[in-house]
Amino acid sequence: MGGQKAQLCVTSPPYGIGGTKTYESGTLDEWFETMRAAIKNICRNADVVCYNIADKFNTGGQFIEPTFAYSVQLFADSGFRPLWVRIWNKQRKALSSSAPFHLASLKPVGDSEYVAAFSEKEPQVIDDNEVDISEHSYVSAFANHSYKLIKRLSKQERREWGYSSIWNFPSVTGTGNPKDRLDERNHRARFPVTLPWRCIKMHSDKGNIVLESFCGTGTTIVASEQTERKCFAIEREPLYCDISVARYHAFAPDAEIFLLRGGETMPFSETNICV
Repeated sequence: MGGQKAQLCVTSPPYGIGGTKTYESGTLDEWFETMRAAIKNICRNADVVCYNIADKFNTGGQFIEPTFAYSVQLFADSGFRPLWVRIWNKQRKALSSSAPFHLASLKPVGDSEYVAAFSEKEPQVIDDNEVDISEHSYVSAFANHSYKLIKRLSKQERREWGYSSIWNFPSVTGTGNPKDRLDERNHRARFPVTLPWRCIKMHSDKGNIVLESFCGTGTTIVASEQTERKCFAIEREPLYCDISVARYHAFAPDAEIFLLRGGETMPFSETNICV
């Protein structure tokens, strides 16, 4: 990021960290080892972190693993406290699951997830360009200093979702297509653009940096482009990287896109990546 710090990080850790075999041995060592390092690094590079995660129900036994609670402690270890916690109601059409643990236990179907924001200090309004001036006195009078950040949202946005502790919008499903197909549906655990879009609107300003440490298929990149932010995204899976680039090209076909391949810079038009 050129030595700069991101104003915001929006991310969701992979569900595959720590598989069923790990639970059968009675430990979460792999999950803690990965996430402790990841969260520590994120907190060094972003002022605010918006973090989406679900508790782990598929543990091979009757107990769950409350990974959201564990994550709160990992953020606390880096000096980051929760600014807010919301529930994302994924509005599942059918209460079914590819891993029907709810049929052999009292665990619920995973039809909701957590979304939370963490920061080391209370955020302040830096840029008032997105502030609805007509609402300024109302917000200041009733919310005071600590809630100035909400002024980034319009009156309509605050009423529709900004005040709510439950966010209602549908999840997106993946096909898990085994073919080398550049389609974001190859990723089974995508979140919809709505999720990072709302977080970006709440905690960042136009032209600032948004970090995504578990990029997946580039949803946060698209949301950043929609809201005129600069996104720096990290992803280790080559297929997901190609999908992210193709998806960004489809969203912004006139943008100049360059890739680093074998240490050389290559224009997107000269690659074999197809939308």
